[in-house]
Amino acid sequence: MPRWGDDGYMLYQADQSGNWAHIMEPKSTFYAMTLDTWETFAAIRYRTPRGFLSEEEPELLGAGMPAHAFVPVDMQGLDGNAALGGLVSEHRIQHDLKVFKLLESKGLLPKVAQARDAYARVLRSATRVREGIMELTAEQWHSIYPYHNRRLYIHPCPRLVQALNPASSLETRLLQSSSQKVTSRAGGFLSAGGVLVIDNLLTPEAMMQLRDFAELSTVWYRERPNFLGAGLSTGFSPQLLAQVAEELKILLADVLCDLPLTNVWAFKFGDQGTDLLADQAAVNVHFWLSPDGIEQNESTGGITIYDATTDVEPLPLEGHSTGSMLEELVRQRDGNNISIPSLQNRAVVFDSARIHAEKSSIRKSEGNRFEHQISVSLLFGLKGLYCTQRRSAKVTFEDEVTKLASEGSTSNG
Repeated sequence: MPRWGDDGYMLYQADQSGNWAHIMEPKSTFYAMTLDTWETFAAIRYRTPRGFLSEEEPELLGAGMPAHAFVPVDMQGLDGNAALGGLVSEHRIQHDLKVFKLLESKGLLPKVAQARDAYARVLRSATRVREGIMELTAEQWHSIYPYHNRRLYIHPCPRLVQALNPASSLETRLLQSSSQKVTSRAGGFLSAGGVLVIDNLLTPEAMMQLRDFAELSTVWYRERPNFLGAGLSTGFSPQLLAQVAEELKILLADVLCDLPLTNVWAFKFGDQGTDLLADQAAVNVHFWLSPDGIEQNESTGGITIYDATTDVEPLPLEGHSTGSMLEELVRQRDGNNISIPSLQNRAVVFDSARIHAEKSSIRKSEGNRFEHQISVSLLFGLKGLYCTQRRSAKVTFEDEVTKLASEGSTSNG
């Protein structure tokens, strides 16, 4: 069968023996090439060093550059600022130590014991400057330099025959806000301010592969007070994710049309959640990969999508807008919202300009404090550039071309 990652995958035919073959030579899709580009970027930026810091940068260290300045950071938001100041979140060190132990137990990463021991020492002895924040000494930064924000292990996550379940087996429902004043320029089923919920989105194999990739890959470099983040720039870019985006574009053609996949946000929560968010995109497809077997509280966890929108408001360049502006916009709409409980393999589709927040469904307890709720946001298009606008622009262009051609033929006559 043709690969979903190929342009022209619909252009195939069967030969006399019944084997499928492309009518034309397939080419990689834009989504696939985009994720390949980000994968290359992350592989270079977060490469594993060949030696210890004292061996690699003796001149700069001798000139007085602090040890933490040599650790690569993702500059999107608070995590970059904290790392530049030599600070690190305690929950980040706890998370990475758990991943190292998991990789060791599965035999997936040679010599991981050195990383495990270095992080364990830091967790025991680092100075807590305030709740949840540690300030590491130069010696401690030297000890974790080969491992911190490094691509130590990327779990295989290749394309499959099919990533999404057949449309006939999906469980869908369109939710509307209690307020009747919500509209969306996204058009289609989102035009009246609705939010589409899709259960059973991914095939079992696709769900397992993406979940294992998220659990085992060392790509979680964005530190926030309540969660860890990853994205295209940190290497959360497996080709299976490109396939999911491609199949979603077919499934949800009404609102995704030919919108590019402009960003990916992945989240690992403990027992808390995010602040208010709004994205620099047109449409958000948000879904949960949370592993089975963790203790959850479905009555409190999930995503809340407010009637308030930033459709006509400028957003900061880092992609997420937070703070008093979003709170004021929510207040102006009396806090009206649609709340959807989190559930493994559940997706939520909504206008990205709508303000939203996610809360973890994991109960805080000694037995699961290192477990995480995992969710992913696929962001399509750019803010304000919806399928409806793109279609109208195309029609206008075609009308102008027809008009010019008509005028030309008339003048020639």
